[in-house]
Amino acid sequence: MKKNYLWLLLILFFQLNAQQIDSLSIANPLYSEYKSLSFIPTYKFSKISKLLAKSGIKNISNNGSENKIVPVILSDEDFNQLSFKEKFTYVMAYPENLNKNIILNTSLDRNDKINAHLPYHDQDIIWSIREIDFLRNNRNEVLKLIKENSLKQPNIGLNFKLILRELNATEMIPFLISSFKKSDKKDYEILTLLMLLVKDNNYFPFMKSNICYHLYIQNKDSNEMYLDILESNVGYILSTAKNYYSQLPKPNKTL
Repeated sequence: MKKNYLWLLLILFFQLNAQQIDSLSIANPLYSEYKSLSFIPTYKFSKISKLLAKSGIKNISNNGSENKIVPVILSDEDFNQLSFKEKFTYVMAYPENLNKNIILNTSLDRNDKINAHLPYHDQDIIWSIREIDFLRNNRNEVLKLIKENSLKQPNIGLNFKLILRELNATEMIPFLISSFKKSDKKDYEILTLLMLLVKDNNYFPFMKSNICYHLYIQNKDSNEMYLDILESNVGYILSTAKNYYSQLPKPNKTL
């Protein structure tokens, strides 16, 4: 009888824990959307979830009127005690700036167009300063884990694409090209990321192209520009990214 009672307590504990984690999505619809588009690593994910559940959900006053539910983030103490892989899991799973006024461009068709931009607006950085510092300070290790995890999936998660751009990961261009070519269902966001990488680095042949002018200069204030999925467009983006990578100095090609 006592044993059954203990099992019941354990079941109730895990149910409450799951409810608290689900509250992150309820409190912040952006998190739910982010999670559905991203690949969440499994390194000690249950440990991270329990730490967040322990912190609970805070109710804060919204301009003195109705309360606004906001999911808390890990304390500096908890964050700093995580191992490298645990921090990677946390950062990939819980971008701390999603609690703020981040805009998700849900009007983008992610399957039938080559969009000029990734779903989050360029000016919005969804990771906090401490998360960005972690990613930059561990750049090579982070890129290796992104590659390792992406190889397990049919497509590269949106979170990984956003991080590759944030880190200006030009050394990942061959991997991105290979991933695009190998996938049965083409991931056209990879082409978006390739264009953004060559644009961010002011690659002259791309900057003077009609495609760049149409997407990023003539319509620079629009986040909804796109290219049709034509063989000529796909071929141009892949060859331009390959040519850009080929002229990089060797240190920039090392992963």
